[in-house]
Amino acid sequence: MDGKPRTKDELAKQTITFEGDKWTVRRDGKVIQAGTHKFAPDKKPPQVDAVVTEGEDKGNTMLGIYELKADTLKVCFDPKGKERPADLTSMAGRMTAAVEREKK
Repeated sequence: MDGKPRTKDELAKQTITFEGDKWTVRRDGKVIQAGTHKFAPDKKPPQVDAVVTEGEDKGNTMLGIYELKADTLKVCFDPKGKERPADLTSMAGRMTAAVEREKK
């Protein structure tokens, strides 16, 4: 967040679940943020809009871009929804993440 990495301990406590067009972020099993998303893979770079319906920043539409390779999803958002990022660079005013599919 804002160009500052999270510690391994912080990340170990956090999960994100995708079900259809819904997503949920949990920390220590508690929902901290949830919402819906809409992907636009035909855009260059591919775009994603995430509407926050629960928790931190409820009511915001986060504007983002993404990259999906195998089981890894990389995203970069303007969490305030003012300007869509042009690249996946982590910096102030952005939320970036790399999420790996859980192996079952």
